[in-house]
Amino acid sequence: IRMSHGTVITGIATSQGRIAGQIKVVLTTPPTIPADKSIRLETVTDGEGRYLFTRRIPPGSYELRAAVVGAASPDSEIFQQLLQLKRSSTIFTVPTGQDVVEHNLNVPAAN
Repeated sequence: IRMSHGTVITGIATSQGRIAGQIKVVLTTPPTIPADKSIRLETVTDGEGRYLFTRRIPPGSYELRAAVVGAASPDSEIFQQLLQLKRSSTIFTVPTGQDVVEHNLNVPAAN
């Protein structure tokens, strides 16, 4: 039996084209995947905008989204973050046998 070890997802997330730390990046399977087989991972960028999901994922189609995490009260930012997550959404495919997939994201203005 030969088992695949999965793929690491990494990249750079920017806010309006600029490097920023503390951007939350969310990886999910498409909504068509049954709940018992779905994946949802979250991470936060470092000070240089880099992110890395340490859990390896199997080949397939995934959605990446991002939102800026600010220092203000989370209650006052929730609607802005939801809008950023929606606007930054991008679908990408992880091919079979790929060890690392790099995918960059940009969080557009939420106005």
